[in-house]
Amino acid sequence: MGKKIAALLIGILFCLTLAGCGSKDSRFEGAGMSFKYDPSEWSVFYREANEDNCVIELYANNGAGLSIVSCQREPESAEEIYQGMISVDQMLGQVSGMAAQNNMSEKDGAASYAHRTKTNFSNDYWTLFFGKNLGDGQVMLAAATIYITEEEEADQCKKEMEEIIASLKFSEKTDTGEITKALVDPDVQTNVLVNYLNEGQKVYSYMEGSEAAVVEPVSLEGFEYVEMVTMTDGVSKQEVDVYAPVSIDSYSSDSGVYYYEHGVDFSIFLIGDWTYTDPEEQLSFWMQGEVSEVNDHPSLYQNMVVDDSVTVEEGLCYYQHMSVEELDTREIATTNHSLVYVGTAPNGIGYVFILRVSGNWTDSETNQVLEEIGKCYNLDLLDYGTSEEDLTNAGSRVDLAQDNYIQKSDEVEIRPLEGYTYMGVTEMSDNDGNIYELWIPMGQRTSNRGKWLSANMHGVQISIYISSTYGYESLVESVQRTIQRKYDNMAENSRDYKDLSIGEPQMTTEGEGVYCSASAGEHIAYDGKSFPYHEIYYELKLQGKNILTMTIYLDEYDYDAYTNVVLEELEQVYRMDLSDFYYND
Repeated sequence: MGKKIAALLIGILFCLTLAGCGSKDSRFEGAGMSFKYDPSEWSVFYREANEDNCVIELYANNGAGLSIVSCQREPESAEEIYQGMISVDQMLGQVSGMAAQNNMSEKDGAASYAHRTKTNFSNDYWTLFFGKNLGDGQVMLAAATIYITEEEEADQCKKEMEEIIASLKFSEKTDTGEITKALVDPDVQTNVLVNYLNEGQKVYSYMEGSEAAVVEPVSLEGFEYVEMVTMTDGVSKQEVDVYAPVSIDSYSSDSGVYYYEHGVDFSIFLIGDWTYTDPEEQLSFWMQGEVSEVNDHPSLYQNMVVDDSVTVEEGLCYYQHMSVEELDTREIATTNHSLVYVGTAPNGIGYVFILRVSGNWTDSETNQVLEEIGKCYNLDLLDYGTSEEDLTNAGSRVDLAQDNYIQKSDEVEIRPLEGYTYMGVTEMSDNDGNIYELWIPMGQRTSNRGKWLSANMHGVQISIYISSTYGYESLVESVQRTIQRKYDNMAENSRDYKDLSIGEPQMTTEGEGVYCSASAGEHIAYDGKSFPYHEIYYELKLQGKNILTMTIYLDEYDYDAYTNVVLEELEQVYRMDLSDFYYND
């Protein structure tokens, strides 16, 4: 592809010296220039650059753009403008495949440049720049952007650009005629041309006292995650102090900081001064990248909402927020947030930070990270964080997929129990063939395998089966014997279970069943965190010698805002009192 572009440029340079090369029937004349083009393939607009010049913009049906200006400039301007274009594209990606030819110092001489920019957030594209010396200080300048799509389509577009540029002539006509003003935002290379016509300089003295240029330095005392980081702009070599969350696993360099922990993805980098672009354009560009990522994966995302951009201070600081629901493999949706913030440091250097919050991975630390970032940039970010009901007792993210019950083909059917949030009803037989209705919370880890019924959700794990007794032991004695064995098992594992206790047997509200508990005040989890743990053993007399036995395992490590609902529903259907084991947040 690079060789084809280079060959194209040489061909254009040759055509620039020929009259009517590849001419078309239609000709535009105005804004100090004249050229031929095919109106069935190109639309023509104008954009005001300053009081003396207009930029003529052509847009191809495939989205490629060509901007042309006729102006009074020194022939040496071409090299300077092209360096500005390279600087802009280096902010957006990796520049390669450069080709150049320049003899503009001669009357009727021409210049031609090209390079390719590879980005991670949009299509690769070619930047082309052309100049033509008409003598007496009059020059023609043209900048083009071609996105890499189908090769045949791109080649046709290049050919048509070649014909337009080759037909360029000076015109005394300065008005723009019947064409309309461009309403779309200019691309970055059009901005380079416009800014060059305006001397390519901006004065930043007006930023003195600005509240939005960069937030006043905050005291970082007491901040756990955010630090002040000094970065160096790659073009101007100026230093800028910014604030960013930093961790052992984050990556930082002179030009950027990249952080991902607690569901927060944060990256910040410098983008030079605003000579060749401006904050609003950068905001639009980076937000388009966020939107494109969602649009490119329609099976993964749904319900995208892009808020209006917010102007913190005109010409200096803007931000925009987007939310979208992400679907996991079980089509459970969680909300993600993206915020693009473009600001300006006191020395005129622009910076961009992109904040993404992944709803699936937030935890109890997420809100503190967001709060610290918000304090540094005068933003309220806590709406993007985690509510208490989204967390387990240990601070990890609640997996809402655990509430998603799917009937398995090889298991006994479980049906929702009317009037309950989680409880379901199913059947199980004893050893004599008698059928009983049993109740169990319905979720992802619920199953009825015929002789064994189980569930595990929101810190509540349940195991139910039907057995037979052949002795003369009462339910109370049987329950006491079993719960003592569970207590002894915990005592033998004293490293993981501490501060043990055992309860007294309790009768169900109608006296037909007995239950009792053994507890550890401290159960040491795999990550070293310690929470109470309980085992509750329950027996219910059935027909003949058959009994229903149920063990409830309660690990408060996994307790969350939904735990008590599960416990309350168990109480109702099995006529128990589990209030001593409720989740107290």
